[in-house]
Amino acid sequence: RNVEETKKLDVYLDGAGPVTGMTLGEPSKVVSDDKWISVNTQISLFSSDGLGCGVSIVKYRINGGEWVSYAGPFVLGNNALAVNTVEYFGVDMLGNFEHVNKTSLKVDRTAPLTTLAMGKTQGTSTAVVPINGVVPRLGLPGVVYYSPEQVKAGQKFFLKAQDDESGVKEVRYKTGNGDWVLYSSVLGVVIPREPSFTLGYYGTDNMGNAEAVKSVVVVQDAEKPVTTIAVGDPKYMAVNPVNTFIKSNTKIGLSALDGSNCLVRTEYRINDGEWKKYTEPFVITGAAPLAAASPKQGDEGGKIAYCNVVPAKSGRYLIHYRSIDCSGNVEDEKQWEVHVDDNAPEATIAYTGPVYREESRTYINGNYEVSGGYRTMVKVVAEDGAG
Repeated sequence: RNVEETKKLDVYLDGAGPVTGMTLGEPSKVVSDDKWISVNTQISLFSSDGLGCGVSIVKYRINGGEWVSYAGPFVLGNNALAVNTVEYFGVDMLGNFEHVNKTSLKVDRTAPLTTLAMGKTQGTSTAVVPINGVVPRLGLPGVVYYSPEQVKAGQKFFLKAQDDESGVKEVRYKTGNGDWVLYSSVLGVVIPREPSFTLGYYGTDNMGNAEAVKSVVVVQDAEKPVTTIAVGDPKYMAVNPVNTFIKSNTKIGLSALDGSNCLVRTEYRINDGEWKKYTEPFVITGAAPLAAASPKQGDEGGKIAYCNVVPAKSGRYLIHYRSIDCSGNVEDEKQWEVHVDDNAPEATIAYTGPVYREESRTYINGNYEVSGGYRTMVKVVAEDGAG
């Protein structure tokens, strides 16, 4: 009999689906586990069946849409949402399905926001450092002022870009008609040796979103503000000697002018008190009067008296005042001396000749003879000290 030779067939058991992954082209950035892309970033899928029979097809869909067979890299396009969900899976030759994978992709369409400030590098950080007790600030819209004193103190112009999505990639700036320069937070903005120049700057994020170019005029300002004082009513301006007398409710006003029109604040203090920011006319409060001033030419008695017993608010005061502009220019301190007098004059009556008093009445002799005549003298004297 004829016997066929034994045949052998190798059979492989494949019960698992493929494994599919995703890669992102440029631009893309992972920030705190968030995957950021642009509408034009290419998205690629790759699938492997390991020792299985091989991948038959890969499918994907975007934001719950129709399933599409993967044929090559794709983009989300202009219809992309702020947050997009891409689902995908593979199927092998035996029809084994992979579980559906899901990836969240965020689209960044917003450019960074870059701001300009003055500061000073301290170690690896940039901090705003007060100059003459003044924190430098920018001036009017479109104009920035700085003083030579700020530059001498190590102040620089710094650019700070903020992007809460994919993050800042770079900041560039240029001065005048120069070339765009890559900004370095260590160097800051290099200030040209010119009294004024135009500074342009912008930021770009990791998705290539570029901020619209901003432009400001930078002006060197060495001029100090000028502050004037105005004393309200009631007041009395004595001439000889020169003194300003007021009451405790007399209001005192300050006004300041600055050539750069960039005034930070006006401030004042009473005697040796703390500096206060001037916001509105004020009265003398919270300070004890100073000792009487040294005699001035024309003073009688060599001192200024204040109606016998001096009340708490009556006396001599020095008002110190000054203004500061946004370039850090501090006006030289000015002083104005005032004398607070809240006491009314004190009147007394003196008589010459015979006087008789009975309870609340005073009798005088109308025929009292003085040097051949008959008269009684009544003298009224009012004293107001320095008032």
